[in-house]
Amino acid sequence: MFLCQLSGIPGAGKSFMAKKIAALFPAAILDLDVVKTSIMTSFDDGIDFKFAGKVAYDVIFSLADHHLGCGLSVVIDTPCAYPAIPQRGRAIAARHGAAYKMMECSVRDVAVINHRRSSRPILKSQSRTHGISQMEFEAEMAGMLRPEGVEILSVDTQYPVDEKEIMDYLCR
Repeated sequence: MFLCQLSGIPGAGKSFMAKKIAALFPAAILDLDVVKTSIMTSFDDGIDFKFAGKVAYDVIFSLADHHLGCGLSVVIDTPCAYPAIPQRGRAIAARHGAAYKMMECSVRDVAVINHRRSSRPILKSQSRTHGISQMEFEAEMAGMLRPEGVEILSVDTQYPVDEKEIMDYLCR
C-alpha cells in the first residue's frame, strides 16, 4: 500500500500520471481540481478562491486517510507547491504504515505546456491563463517542492512513460 503525491506545474501531466498509476495498481485518485471545482460550484461563486483551495486540501487529506484506512493505495493529484502538503501526506502514510512516494511530473518545453493548457477542458478551479512566457515557465518550475529525505521519481511526461520504472518505484 502506498500514498503517492504527484507534483508539477499545471499542464505537466499530473492527471495523466494519476490515471496511469491507477491503471497499474488498485488506487484511489484524489484530484484537487475536481474537489475544489465541486466546492466552488456548490457556493455559486460566493466563495473565496483561496478558501476553496484550503477546504479542498482538507477534503483530499481526509479522503486519503480514509482510503488508506480501508487498505487502498492513494494517488494525490495536486501541484504540491506548499511545504505542508508533503508533510501532511507523509504523516497520513506513516499513520497507516503505507509507503510514502512522490512523483514529480515535468516537461522541459514551455511550448508543450502552453499547448496542453490551451487544449484541455478547464475546470472552474483552474487558471484561465493558457500561455506563459519562458520566464514564467522557469519561475513555476523553480517553485516546485522537492522535500528532503524523500526519494522522488521525476518523470518527463513529454515522452512515453516507462511503466516498469513507475511500478518498480511504487513497489519498493
